[in-house]
Amino acid sequence: MLDGVVTNLSDVQKDLQKLLPADAILCGQSLNCDLHVLRMIHPYVIDTSIIFNESGIRSRKISLKNLVRIHLKEIIQNSEGGHNPVEDSIAAMKLVQLKLQNNLQFGDAYLKDYFEKNESTSNNKSNQPLSSTIKTVNNETGATKTVSSSKMKDGFFDKLAQFSKKCCLIGNETSLGHYDDNMLNDKIEKKVKSSREKILKNSLKQIENNNLIISHLNYNLTSEQSSVSELNSVVGQLYDSCDDRTVFMVLISGVDEKNYTDIKSSLCMTVLKNSE
Repeated sequence: MLDGVVTNLSDVQKDLQKLLPADAILCGQSLNCDLHVLRMIHPYVIDTSIIFNESGIRSRKISLKNLVRIHLKEIIQNSEGGHNPVEDSIAAMKLVQLKLQNNLQFGDAYLKDYFEKNESTSNNKSNQPLSSTIKTVNNETGATKTVSSSKMKDGFFDKLAQFSKKCCLIGNETSLGHYDDNMLNDKIEKKVKSSREKILKNSLKQIENNNLIISHLNYNLTSEQSSVSELNSVVGQLYDSCDDRTVFMVLISGVDEKNYTDIKSSLCMTVLKNSE
């Protein structure tokens, strides 16, 4: 079948880059497999194997053929020649359009069950706000600020507190200022540092004492020539200091630290550290 074909992987990658604009949204079934084979990453993806879930078990995916049968009342992949990529692509796009015409829970048994349970729990809870105390430490001046706030316990940081997990936020005043005190609780500590060197040093120090470290290093990868190599070195130091079985994440946000609403492009890399 491939006799005489001279196109290689690099050629395919270049053709795709010419075909797709940077802000294109890829739609398909289990696109992680395709992107892995292509050795490419793309920030905007709608995957039908994720937005639809019939089992109620998040890790269990359903085939495109069955999704089409259930939701579109159509039959695909029924020819003796195997899958037709055009047929699969059209079917996936129809499913995405159907999802967008409905709501987040449509076709997702897991999310439907999740929202029903939370709605039931919320109805049984008092609507009275809970008191929370947040401690912010400016390590440059030694000043400590304690703030009391009223809030409902339903945020990400509250989930950490429910499991008695400690979290430390490290960065300069501008970065940490984006964390509204109403988001936080008494398990969260802010440490204000004025430079990347001090942020890195304190991050390495806090790893042993916290379950979660969020460090804002604020590199401008487009204007600072040495930023990429320096960031690579910093990431290596942080990764090497983590224990085995640590979930290590690097997020390049694609925003200016003073304007978090102007998102240009972003990249998230996550790895589970294993023992060598």
